[in-house]
Amino acid sequence: MLAGALLAGCQSLDGPGRASAVVFARAEGGGRTYHVQPSDGSRPPVAFGVPAGAGWLQTSPRAGVVALTTGSEAGASAELRVLTPGAGGAGHTLAAEWAWDFSLRAEGDAVAWVAGRERRELFVAQAPAWRPMRMGLGGAGEPAGPRWLSRDRLLVVVREDGRSRLAEVAVAGGEARVFYHAVGRAGLSDVCLVPGTADVVAMETPEGEQPSRVLRLALEGGQPELLVTGFDLPGTLTVSPDGRHIGAVWSDDANTVRRGEAAWRWIGAAWPGAPESVAGVAAAAWGPDGTQLALARRQGARRWIEVHGAGGARPLGFEGAECLAPQWWR
Repeated sequence: MLAGALLAGCQSLDGPGRASAVVFARAEGGGRTYHVQPSDGSRPPVAFGVPAGAGWLQTSPRAGVVALTTGSEAGASAELRVLTPGAGGAGHTLAAEWAWDFSLRAEGDAVAWVAGRERRELFVAQAPAWRPMRMGLGGAGEPAGPRWLSRDRLLVVVREDGRSRLAEVAVAGGEARVFYHAVGRAGLSDVCLVPGTADVVAMETPEGEQPSRVLRLALEGGQPELLVTGFDLPGTLTVSPDGRHIGAVWSDDANTVRRGEAAWRWIGAAWPGAPESVAGVAAAAWGPDGTQLALARRQGARRWIEVHGAGGARPLGFEGAECLAPQWWR
């Protein structure tokens, strides 16, 4: 799973925040460039100040910082970097090889990532030194999908012998506390914190053509709450900043998802700022204050960004270009 696919749905801030623009990728010439545009569409998009050859990125609107990959996904020269767009500096290189998955802390002052070719390991780097620190995890298995729970805690998927577990990791000391074991040889993905609670939601996908389960899990343990069963598009599960609304691209039919025909649907209470069902959604990102939702839409050969909110739906991006991977910016 590409980092960008996992990051898009779970983008959130701890506490209130505002962002008035959307950063998105434009696919062109076999690569991508990044652009930023006001979320109300009042001005056309302009180039975003990140290096040419940027891969996936994650933004911290509050701090004006981004973490991103540069170079080829398969190349030895690929890097994970953190920088301030438009500042003119080179930023900091955190990893000199492909980082399989990464997470920028909401405050923009720390990054967690997984890297390694023979064996994947968890790393953390924090401002101002940005010195990579390996997190040992006590031999609990190989990590994946790190997400920040707070300033000093991470949420990590741990995989070993085909089985997946969810663990809470203390940054100081790297101790992993497992609080959920997936059933059988199922995989865990799209793990998101439910803001304002001590719960997370996660997608549990069994091997084979079995439907996934979207679960609500308490960090302190206990029985999981089953929210919905169906066939989901990985990377689209998302939780609103107030923790009240959960959405994803999913269907009761596996072939509908495979053909790209599954619609965005709410799981539980629908958010009033968007329809109950939206066709052709590839990714979603909440605005930090919860009043806007950016969706990456597709219809035939057309790819665009659409922002939903109190004023209805507003298209963003370029006509005749593939626009994808929305993030928020101040």
